[in-house]
Amino acid sequence: MQFILVAVGSIGDVFPLLEISRELVRRGHRVRLIANPWYEKHVEKTGAELVPAGSRDDQERMLAHPDLWHPRKGWPLWLQLGALPLMRQTYDFIREHNEPGETVVGGSWAAHGAIIAREKLGVPLVTLHLEPDKFRTAYQSSVMPAHMMLYQSTPAWLKRIQYRLADWLVIDRVFQPVNEFRRELGLPPKHGFLNDWFHSPDLTVGMFPEWWGPRQPDWPASTFQPGFPLPPEDTSQLPDDVETFLAAGDAPIVFSPGGVNRQARDFFAVATESCRRLSLRGIFLTAYPEQLPEPLPENVRHFEFVPFGPLLKRSAAVVHHGGIGTTAMCLKAAVPQVAVPNLHINQDTATRLARCGAGAKIAPRALRESSLSTALSHLLSSDDVRIRCRQLAESMQNMNAVSETCDRMEQLPQSISG
Repeated sequence: MQFILVAVGSIGDVFPLLEISRELVRRGHRVRLIANPWYEKHVEKTGAELVPAGSRDDQERMLAHPDLWHPRKGWPLWLQLGALPLMRQTYDFIREHNEPGETVVGGSWAAHGAIIAREKLGVPLVTLHLEPDKFRTAYQSSVMPAHMMLYQSTPAWLKRIQYRLADWLVIDRVFQPVNEFRRELGLPPKHGFLNDWFHSPDLTVGMFPEWWGPRQPDWPASTFQPGFPLPPEDTSQLPDDVETFLAAGDAPIVFSPGGVNRQARDFFAVATESCRRLSLRGIFLTAYPEQLPEPLPENVRHFEFVPFGPLLKRSAAVVHHGGIGTTAMCLKAAVPQVAVPNLHINQDTATRLARCGAGAKIAPRALRESSLSTALSHLLSSDDVRIRCRQLAESMQNMNAVSETCDRMEQLPQSISG
C-alpha cells in the first residue's frame, strides 16, 4: 500500500507523524511524507520519502516571527505561515499520485489539502488529532481562549451559540483561503470549520487516552483513541558533559520552553532565580543560548540538545511549555511537571495536567520567581503527586498507539469498500 502523510507545524506536531511513518515503512509500505525540508534529516531516519513542501527559509521566517508565541496572535500565524501555504501543493500531490484502492492519506487538522482531497477525490483519509481541544464539544469542553468566556459550567446550548459567534467573527475569516481554493475546485464554501470539517468520516484518531480526554457524546462516530503516540524507548547514551553534571549532585530540574521557541528570555530568567532561591540544580535546554541570563549560576547548566528519554530518568521535575509530546513523555517517566503555556493550544494540555494531579499550571503572565518556586516546592515534596505520577506511568506501560493506529490505517480501504 501507499501512505501519503502530511506533517504540518512545529517539531511537536511533526514527530508523531514520523513515528507512524517509521512503523508503516517497517511493515513494508511505501510512505511519502509531505513536510517542510527543514525536517529532512528526521524524515530520512524513518525510511519514508520526503516530499518537500515550502522551503527552509519559509520555516525559518515563521519560527523567527516575533508574535509566533503570542497567546492571541500566535494561532493565526501558525496557520497563515505554516499550514495554509501548503494546501494547494498537498492537494496537487495527492491528486497526481493517488492509486485508488491502494492509497491512504493521513494528517492533522492543519493538513487542509488532504481534507479537500478526500472531499473532492474520495481518497481515504485519517485525521490525527494530538490534543482533545481539536474536538469541539458542547459538553466537557477543552480550555478555550479567554475572550470566548466558555467554561466547563457553561450550558451546552450557550456553548453552541458561542461557537457559532466565534466562527462568524474569527474562524471563518482566518480560513478564507480554504474557501477560495474550494471555489476553484467547484466545491461549495464551508462555514464552521471547527465543527466537523477537520474530522475525517473515514477515521479520526484522538491520539491520547480516555483518562486524558474522555470521549464526548458529540464527537465524530469515526473517533478512535489508542493513547499517546509515544516514541520507542530511547537507549542512547547521554553526552559526557551531561553525565558529568548529573553525577555531581542531586537530580536536576529540566527547563525546556519548546524546541523552536526563540522568545523564552523571561522563562529562563525566572527559572534561574528559582534555582537560586531553592538551591536546585537546573538544566536549561535551548538551541538559542542568546535567551539565557549571563552568567548562569554554578548549579545550572545549559545544553543545546540532550536525548529527552534518558534525561527524564535522571530528573527531579520538568518545567516546559505545555506541549502534548513533552507532557506525555514526562507522564510515562513519572516525572512531576510544571507547564507554562504561551499558546492557546497548550493551555488545555496544561489544565489537564494539573487536573490529573501529576503537575501544575502557571499562566505566562503569572510566571514569577515566587510562583515557580512555590509550584516546584510543592511538586518535589508531595507524596500525593509522587504516587499519582507513578500510577499514571503504570497505566501507560502497555500503550502502543502508533502500532494500533497503523493497524487501523491498513484496514481503511477494505473497511470503506465493505
